[in-house]
Amino acid sequence: MSLLSNSQHMTATAMMGAQCILAMIFRLVKSEVEVEMEIESADGGEPQMVITTEEEEEVVLFWNSGSKSKPIRDLSSAYQDGNMEDKAILDYYR
Repeated sequence: MSLLSNSQHMTATAMMGAQCILAMIFRLVKSEVEVEMEIESADGGEPQMVITTEEEEEVVLFWNSGSKSKPIRDLSSAYQDGNMEDKAILDYYR
């Protein structure tokens, strides 16, 4: 026999749902990526290799209190490729 009324059960269920939602965090993450480019010389000599830095932004999903994370783009790509773990993550947080 349950000691909680139906309204108390609903409140407990709603709290558990809220905790799951709060456990999932989306963040816009900026990172710098080094890119190696080949530049042709103006005088027709040998091309030179130049390393430049570019800034990337991506949306990342963090879960399990921030201990696990993966960019949304990667999750989506893996989902389309049939990766069952990533499919389960996206389905769970949908």
